[in-house]
Amino acid sequence: MAKQRDLKKHFEAILGRELAGGFGGEVALRETVGLSVVQEDGATTTRDIGVTGNSAMRCGKTRLLTVAGLSFVGSEGKATLRLSDFHCRGPGYLDPAFVVATPNMPSSIFVTAIPAIIDNGLDVQIVLHTWAAGGDPAPNVLVTWCCRVQWTPTIF
Repeated sequence: MAKQRDLKKHFEAILGRELAGGFGGEVALRETVGLSVVQEDGATTTRDIGVTGNSAMRCGKTRLLTVAGLSFVGSEGKATLRLSDFHCRGPGYLDPAFVVATPNMPSSIFVTAIPAIIDNGLDVQIVLHTWAAGGDPAPNVLVTWCCRVQWTPTIF
């Protein structure tokens, strides 16, 4: 078994002093992993196609949730995320979910992002795949991403 690092001593080395301990002796490392905003005046556009082939466009008001995040794709070139891990809003999502992802790397890396509404609309799953220029999976890539989805807060 690998030797586990004493995080308290590691934090003290970074700070250059002993930790004060605070409330209950709890010390935490905080990392911002997501940003979110609810847009109250969003719009949904649908297209109705009749049996004759004619189509009609309809527009309606909706709430849109936009969440941006920072995720690490591991050694296999794949990461599976849940949108609920990156914001503090309640559940309730409707198709479609749109995702744009960008590798945060100096080399040529490509990202595939596959969103899906899961758990009967209670969450959005995003699967990230990272690829090297030759088509092989690219391991250990930091990815920034943004997801926009229709949001309907669930009231319990």
